[in-house]
Amino acid sequence: MPVPYADLEGKVVLVTGGTSGLGLAIAGAFAAARARVITVGRDQKKLDSVAQGHGGDIQGMVFDLSHTEE
Repeated sequence: MPVPYADLEGKVVLVTGGTSGLGLAIAGAFAAARARVITVGRDQKKLDSVAQGHGGDIQGMVFDLSHTEE
């Protein structure tokens, strides 16, 4: 069975909670499909680790979505 969206080169994807669990797996899958991935989390060290560990074009941004009034 072919993988839908197997090549996402030139596309930008925003992944929230991308430092662990499903968010981390999703960020890695999009990076493997050659998308530019912006992952959002609360811990800069974890975001840096994700960017270095998965290869591809992954950038991390510190942001806490539970405090949107800030």
